[in-house]
Amino acid sequence: MAFPKLEKLRCIRNDYLTGNLNSIRVIRENLVELCLSMCFEIEGNLMDLADFPLLKDLSLNACNKIVGDIRDIGPGKFQSIESQVDLPDSVYGGGHLPSIAETPDIMRAWYILKKHNRHIFSCKRMSLSIDSPERYVNYVHHCREMPAFVEFVEAGSRLGWRWTNCVSGGSCETNWLDPEPNQSDEGYDVYLKELKEA
Repeated sequence: MAFPKLEKLRCIRNDYLTGNLNSIRVIRENLVELCLSMCFEIEGNLMDLADFPLLKDLSLNACNKIVGDIRDIGPGKFQSIESQVDLPDSVYGGGHLPSIAETPDIMRAWYILKKHNRHIFSCKRMSLSIDSPERYVNYVHHCREMPAFVEFVEAGSRLGWRWTNCVSGGSCETNWLDPEPNQSDEGYDVYLKELKEA
């Protein structure tokens, strides 16, 4: 590697860039940002990057030769991620949701990263794949469309997720991943306020 102390690597929409993610491991101690979005010939496994100690931003959008499983992300993996995590559909749980039944496990995997840093997934929703047999179009006003998207819900320190059609009143019941705080807990008033807003 010509730049062993490289901190940021950005290359977007380059059809001629080839290689494997594991070749980047030589700069694992220094890499802070990796963006290879739409570099379609890049291969590898997402977990080759899981132990990069300083990696804050990761964008592999549309790099569909990169594989992996979001459920393999456990405590201590991607520990410095701060905000941006864009993954291709070829990473299980990283792009579109394959089915309704598989969504809870996928959201629990994202929860591990979200719990580490609340900014992750702050403005992002994931949608049920258009290839899913459960996805349908009913040609009604958008406020009555199928809730085919998932989003995180935050109330105080409590995290959960829900299905939504992205319009006011179009969200389903929240699936909480954290227990409800006690009334004696610090910040309980904030929790109640944000719960009502959610």
